[in-house]
This record gives sequence, C-alpha cells and structure tokens, in this order.
Amino acid sequence: MAKRYQCARGGGSGDGRLGGQRGGRLQEEIRRARPRDTACKARESTVSLGQFGLVGPIGPSGIAGPPGAPGPGARWALIAPDATVLAQTGGISVTTHSFAGGYYIDFGSSLTGKNVQVVPALTDADNGFRGVSGILLCGGGQQGGQCFAAGTNDDHHVFVYTTNVDNSTEADHAFYVAAY
Repeated sequence: MAKRYQCARGGGSGDGRLGGQRGGRLQEEIRRARPRDTACKARESTVSLGQFGLVGPIGPSGIAGPPGAPGPGARWALIAPDATVLAQTGGISVTTHSFAGGYYIDFGSSLTGKNVQVVPALTDADNGFRGVSGILLCGGGQQGGQCFAAGTNDDHHVFVYTTNVDNSTEADHAFYVAAY
C-alpha cells in the first residue's frame, strides 16, 4: 500500500510555509522526502501527498483468491420431548431416554475442546412453559463429568436434562443441542 503521508524538511525562514519553498520547488522537496516508519523530526512537518496531486485514486480490487477449506462448523439437533430427532446437521442421535427429562445424545465424534450448549425449544406439540435445561459433556475430565448410562461415558456423548416449570423435577421438553 502506498504511503499517503511523508515528512518534508522545514526551512529556516520561519514564514510558516513548508520548507520555505514556493511553487514547483515545493513539490520537488516533497518527492525527495524519504518515508520512514518513525515520526517526523523536529524541523519537519507531516504533509498529505494527496494535497499536491502526488497520490492517485485507489485502483480496482484484485482477483479473489481460491476459497479456503471449510471449517468444522457448528453441529446441532432439535430433539422432541419423546427423544425423536426432528432436525439436525447430521450424525447426531439420541442414545437413550430412559427417564423423564433425561437424554443421552451421541454426536458421533469427540467434543473435547468444543462449546456444547442446550437451549429450550418450542414446537407445535410442546409450546408451554418449562423450567431450566442443562448439559454435561460425558467422559469426565476438566470439561465434563461421568455419565452412567451404558456406552455413554465417552467424549462424544452429552447428557441433557429438561425440567418442569418450577424446576422441581425433570420433565420431557423439546430442546436444541449444539457443539461448535
């Protein structure tokens, strides 16, 4: 990118004009000034090269490069109160739903280092008030905890719970679950 400002040497005349020069000599002084990364010296002033017609308009953009490889993206699923997967990005299944409000969900790959979230969802069949929802990454470790349903205590399962409106007991409700 072209520098749009340069330092020009000031003259000793004290008349306030850049370099004490006039006309074409002023432009020549600016052309000869060498840009540098540091601030101007005490007897120099910052000048805009555009003021003197030395900088043209910005040219057209260059040709776009090839698209990069797609990122891992977010993975999500909409789960119905009866544990049916209503919609998803792919590869997500409910492993077990053996008690009210408790769902073990398999993402099919490691979730270690991912942000896992659960959000209550309203559907035509389940659109009433509800309590809180929570999520636990299975497999233990710093990011998760122990899951007790058979075959779920690994880092590609999550446990989700949903509760009734007063948060006193677990209850079946629709929810979105996501990992990214």
